[in-house]
Amino acid sequence: MFCSVQSMGLSGIESYPVTVEVDCRRGLPRFDIVGLPDTAVKESRERVHSAIGNLGYTFPAGVLVVNLAPADTKKSGPLYDLPILLGILAAGCGVDLPLAGSAFVGEISLDGRLRPVNGVLSMVSEAARQGYSRIYIPYDNAAEGSVVQGIEVYPVRTARELVEALSGGNPLPTARLVPYRELPQPPMPDFSEVKGQENAKRALEIAAAGGHNLLMVGPPGTGKSMLAKRLPSILPEMSFEEAVETTKIHSAAGFLPSGVPLLKNRVFRSPHHSISMAGLTGGGSTPSGSIGETIVATAKQYMGAPYVYGGMSPSGFDCSGFVNYVYKLCGYSMSRVASSIYNNNGTYVEKANLQLGDLVFFASNSSSIGHVGIYIGSGQFIHSSSGAGCVVISDLSSSYYLKNYVGAKRIAG
Repeated sequence: MFCSVQSMGLSGIESYPVTVEVDCRRGLPRFDIVGLPDTAVKESRERVHSAIGNLGYTFPAGVLVVNLAPADTKKSGPLYDLPILLGILAAGCGVDLPLAGSAFVGEISLDGRLRPVNGVLSMVSEAARQGYSRIYIPYDNAAEGSVVQGIEVYPVRTARELVEALSGGNPLPTARLVPYRELPQPPMPDFSEVKGQENAKRALEIAAAGGHNLLMVGPPGTGKSMLAKRLPSILPEMSFEEAVETTKIHSAAGFLPSGVPLLKNRVFRSPHHSISMAGLTGGGSTPSGSIGETIVATAKQYMGAPYVYGGMSPSGFDCSGFVNYVYKLCGYSMSRVASSIYNNNGTYVEKANLQLGDLVFFASNSSSIGHVGIYIGSGQFIHSSSGAGCVVISDLSSSYYLKNYVGAKRIAG
């Protein structure tokens, strides 16, 4: 049987519609997800399989194919768990669910609870623009979903209560729409708290009133950062459109505080003065609360750079010189050689828990650590290889690296 469920995807801070197509037919048991899924999407198979069993249904036997359309756009994150689960229940378990006109997003835990996902504000906004009547989101994302008009937003705690509601049971309440002027905001440092500094305060007031740039110069401890932190408190309140755009960025990056629908206060950021351009602006297609994507994106810029023993620049890297250079660009420092990094920097990480940007270490024929690379996901790492003569990507599962793998460390995050 075949079933189609509507969902939403996330690219950067913008959302786009995704159709989750589920086909169940006879054959040897197999569960495939296609449509350019990343690792988190592929792992939906295990989460959804367990959740369906814990909901009291029998997982369908036979060939199960899930297609995420459009097939030429990379899908990332666990937000497709909920539509995949509903599609399997409808196509393979014979559950009659009215899915037309609705969109569904959410990560499923093994017991069927819904976990929050990033970027819900963008997804709800796009769903309304696409003409959907309803969208079902995790309960913990209800605050940000509630600010969008023109669509019914249903926060969901568990897959069980959603299935029961769709099957004619107790209806789910919609998210309460709070007027923009009534939205709560966390306290912020206030300009009125500054005592003295009359000339500096006058300069900040002029800059705020006229929308001017401002450069503060002075030795440490004279109050530059203290003044800068309080400047947003005298800036005009953001318009609704500005607040939505700002909140979209924080939501997609995973920085939106729990229970905060919209960020009304103007944002203050204080990067260290030595931060690199890559560390300041980030990298990758999707903002991330982790520096891992930035590290990986930075490392991939030097694919093919030559291997030079003792090298620490794009004209030539050795293995530890390469990871040092990449991490320095992203605002981190570490020991110079691989063995010292492993012994003195970061925290140990199990191989099963590797994340983007983690360092992986290897020993050659001797017992001492002699090689290091950067994990980039999907069981691969990027490194400056003396054998290949340049910066390359290799598989952790290849016989050489599998045999000589020592461990991993997390420097960032």
